[in-house]
Amino acid sequence: MWTKRNESGTILIMTLWILAILILLAVGIGFRASLDLKLTGYKIDELKCRLLAEAGIVLAKSRLLEDGTAEIDTLYECGFTLDEEEEISEIFEDIELKEGSFSILAFDEEDLFRPGIADEERRLNLNFATKEMLIDLFPGRITEALAENILAWRGDTSIPEHSSARDYSELPYELKGEPFESLEEILLVKDIGPEVFYGEDLDEDGKVDLDEKGLKDYVTVWGEGGKVNINTATQRTLEAIGFSDSADVLVAYRKGDDMSIEDTEDNRYFIKKEDVLNFLQSAEGGGIGAEEVARFTTILDNHIIYKSQVFRIISEGLSTDGKVRKTLTAIYQKQDDSGERLKLLSFHEN
Repeated sequence: MWTKRNESGTILIMTLWILAILILLAVGIGFRASLDLKLTGYKIDELKCRLLAEAGIVLAKSRLLEDGTAEIDTLYECGFTLDEEEEISEIFEDIELKEGSFSILAFDEEDLFRPGIADEERRLNLNFATKEMLIDLFPGRITEALAENILAWRGDTSIPEHSSARDYSELPYELKGEPFESLEEILLVKDIGPEVFYGEDLDEDGKVDLDEKGLKDYVTVWGEGGKVNINTATQRTLEAIGFSDSADVLVAYRKGDDMSIEDTEDNRYFIKKEDVLNFLQSAEGGGIGAEEVARFTTILDNHIIYKSQVFRIISEGLSTDGKVRKTLTAIYQKQDDSGERLKLLSFHEN
């Protein structure tokens, strides 16, 4: 027989179930609200870091605009000139503001970040490089066929019309046949996969080492005439444009006796063609003969500059607690003509 006691028990159980459901809903809503607050806080910190990175871009641009009289650009003073008592780390590294800090960074020859600005003329220009240069940039990895594919994409007339390098019939797009407009465009070139562009962990140690890096860190599509700055180019780039066995002594000469890229008293650089030839003919430079002098003279006349015009600014904004960071990469070209003195060529955010 149904009794009031049974009825009371049922009501109690239902009440407990309702209470449990309400508690679960409250916990869920609280967790969601907490998560939303954390995400909102992260987004705010991310925005602050972006603004900090933008401040770094502004600072770097101002230094580029101040550098109007320098005859050369070097690895250390690239696009700007230090005053007598200035230290590069004080100008570009860990600049603290109210909401965090920013640093302006560049890759050095050992592929490590350091404070500063890098020029594009230290890289091999895809729009001007010959087939031989591309092959010599990455011997064994850039084959003759891949080099011809690159030349065909940019519309180089040295590639015959019937060449397989021009055949894109099996791809969902056509051969461009015009100069590269961005670095990433090379991924559209036939048979140029991510491993060629970004590099590949060949020894399977979990990271891409310096000798495993891809085209991305050694080529560019910007710069007048595709010439290379002999004071900033990597050994790999110098070898590719024809210096071959002399590239290592040129790099060693630039660093000085302490083998450092820092701005120490023994650091050296080249101002004109005669400086390079005189060094290469010396015992320290290898003592090249008359035949090599003629060959290097041609390289210097056609492929070498001493002052750069296009610069890569990498600015990193960092939150106060160091948990959030934002990196902006901007490439600017200095212009001598009237109008805007710095022309923005490329902008990336990551």
